[in-house]
Amino acid sequence: MGLLNPNVDLRGLFNTRLSPEEEAAFRLQPIERQMDTWDYDPRAAFAGGGFAAYAANGHGGDYGKKPNHPTFSEESKYSNDMFPGGRWADSSFIPSPAMYADAPRMRGLLDYLKGPAENGQVMMVSPYIAKPKGAK
Repeated sequence: MGLLNPNVDLRGLFNTRLSPEEEAAFRLQPIERQMDTWDYDPRAAFAGGGFAAYAANGHGGDYGKKPNHPTFSEESKYSNDMFPGGRWADSSFIPSPAMYADAPRMRGLLDYLKGPAENGQVMMVSPYIAKPKGAK
């Protein structure tokens, strides 16, 4: 199982270090935002201003998503050539080709998308039929 697999526990990896002052401010945030470290780096979201962007449903932005998050995207600070994130096109999630080629990951993504939607009605699009970023 690779780090991109949603079943891999990444609580001990991909965690942003804050200055003592930032850490003190972070710890004043609601506890549920501090504790989501399995597939999210809440300190990255906090440092990047992501807590201000939390939706009413409690969903934060993609900046702090770890590679094992089902909708890990290129907007994450951790998306790179080794861990390529998918991308969003309006409310459609387009997995990266590396994600799409990983059958267990895709099963996890499909299960995730069957649950409560992150951003309204989310659907998945194959990266092989999606237009490249910037294409018209």
